[in-house]
Amino acid sequence: EETALHLKDRKLEALEYITHAKLYFYENPEKAQQLMKRADECLQGSNLRRIALHNDITKLILILKQINLTSSALDDMKQQAKKILDECVEKQFANSVIRSNLVLGTLYFLSDKNISKNPISLYYLNQGIDASLRFGIGTYIWEIYTLLALISIRQHQPLDYTARLFETVFQQLRRQNLLHARSSDFCYGNLLAISNIAKFYAIHKFESEFYQ
Repeated sequence: EETALHLKDRKLEALEYITHAKLYFYENPEKAQQLMKRADECLQGSNLRRIALHNDITKLILILKQINLTSSALDDMKQQAKKILDECVEKQFANSVIRSNLVLGTLYFLSDKNISKNPISLYYLNQGIDASLRFGIGTYIWEIYTLLALISIRQHQPLDYTARLFETVFQQLRRQNLLHARSSDFCYGNLLAISNIAKFYAIHKFESEFYQ
């Protein structure tokens, strides 16, 4: 941050705030929100839409962490996410295209309490997978497949099908070296994914298979 201020580089300063915010994402959402707001202030009047849209998506994700979101709030967020997605697709902002689809998949998953056989959330998640393959970005595959597995559970799909989805999550986490807790600080979502996998195996299979 000091370097960005010294250089008077608004782009670098905004990136500093966005990166810093992610460190507080789970443990201190209020702090994260403040830092993202400061990033917005740095970006005002600039043409740095790639960074601004990335920050807009992250702000939506932070709101998603709240419990008991109303249907009206979810609908408003869907509209915001769709606008972001449209601009990202138009401008070929690869990373944000994937993240926007993941956010929309999550929003529709939360909205559809009695989830149907072909929920809208699946459309956006599959679009996210397609974009990941098209752009060669595998970073978010484990997050997408975690949600696919949760949808599968809610739909009462066969256990072996759900197990394959969780196995994909596990392998993607392994590939990205995310099968760990780097420290006691809870600042990354891989711990949630690992917990979901462990819970599934503990309930439906021998727990020893998970540790193998």
